Amino acid sequence: MTTLVVERPGIDHLGRDCTVRELVASVIRTATAELMTRESALRENGDPEDVHKTRVATRRLRAQLRTLRPVLQRPWVDDVNRELKWLAAVLGRIRDADVLFEALQRQVRTLPEADVAPARALIARLLTAREAANADLLVALQSDRYRALVVRLDAAGDAPPMGAGDGRADAAARSVLPSLVAQPWRGLHKRVRALGGDPSDESLHEVRKRAKKLRYSSETAVPVMGKPAKRLATAAERLQSVLGEVHDAATAETWLRHEILADGGLSVALVGGELIERERRRHQANRKRWPKAWKKAQKKSLRRWLHGGGH
Repeated sequence: MTTLVVERPGIDHLGRDCTVRELVASVIRTATAELMTRESALRENGDPEDVHKTRVATRRLRAQLRTLRPVLQRPWVDDVNRELKWLAAVLGRIRDADVLFEALQRQVRTLPEADVAPARALIARLLTAREAANADLLVALQSDRYRALVVRLDAAGDAPPMGAGDGRADAAARSVLPSLVAQPWRGLHKRVRALGGDPSDESLHEVRKRAKKLRYSSETAVPVMGKPAKRLATAAERLQSVLGEVHDAATAETWLRHEILADGGLSVALVGGELIERERRRHQANRKRWPKAWKKAQKKSLRRWLHGGGH
């Protein structure tokens, strides 16, 4: 199947006076353009950077559409988000292998020379998993399902699916965005409050996902709201990053334990134990760091622009 080419001018550059409808169109056009820009490279070589950027584009658009859902046709949002979730999952299997491979490669570079060969043999198994995941991605990109998603997004970029009879569609975006972005802020705040004194890694991962939603929602508002939205997005990204390290280290330990048991060899067990210990240290260091990142993210000064969105 040949690559679908989306013919359109450059990505919109919004300003403070744009309407909600114009903002929605820009959000969808930007995401569609990113998908199409990366598609050819994904088909040719599945470069880790292209996989990463495409996955980010799908996740960002999902978060943006959830934020903007009150002013959109909800069935359209739900259908498109379901398809974006499917695509993100396909990309995610490759990206997860890449992230784990890169993290373990960094650890291997600092191992004693005698441990390098068995360590590399161990983590080389990730390349096999990546190849299988990449094959699934190529099938997905060739599918009618993917093509239908891109065509649907392309059409929505020209004719945004605004909610019927909603007067906010042509209102100034700066008058509507604060209350919309306040929703993911409240979701994050509520999730953190429910953690307790010694949260599980799974609970912290849920906080990370909420922080990511807030980041993407705030980034949506940056062209209109300017620096206040940018500062909140940056704080949410920092929290997301620290919690990402916690999650990645825990994932690495789980993977290592599984592969060590599957191998059964003494040399692999020895080097695997060393790698596990290093991942544990990374895990614990970042668990200690995240409360500080949260303290900065919840500053009232960062969310004054969220009218009615504070706590």
